[in-house]
Amino acid sequence: MGDILEDHHMVDTSRHETVLRIGFLNKKPNDEEEYNFEMKRYKDKFDIVISDDGSICPILHTLSILGDHKLTERQNLSGLDGFQELNEIIKLIK
Repeated sequence: MGDILEDHHMVDTSRHETVLRIGFLNKKPNDEEEYNFEMKRYKDKFDIVISDDGSICPILHTLSILGDHKLTERQNLSGLDGFQELNEIIKLIK
């Protein structure tokens, strides 16, 4: 997980077969064009991007699925931003 583009390199030397990179795009762009540009850059480097100081619920949801733990509020979490993309990634991992 990282909040700058270069953070995606943190796991380059990892010996794990599967790595999930999560980026936090927290800077407030001046306009929509700049925001879209930054979002594209983050999506190119990270598997999941959480923006605007977004919730960590997608991370907790992912860990609960990968760790096969039950989240009592899983059904309520699935409607939050970022979960559609996240569920596609989880399908690929499983």
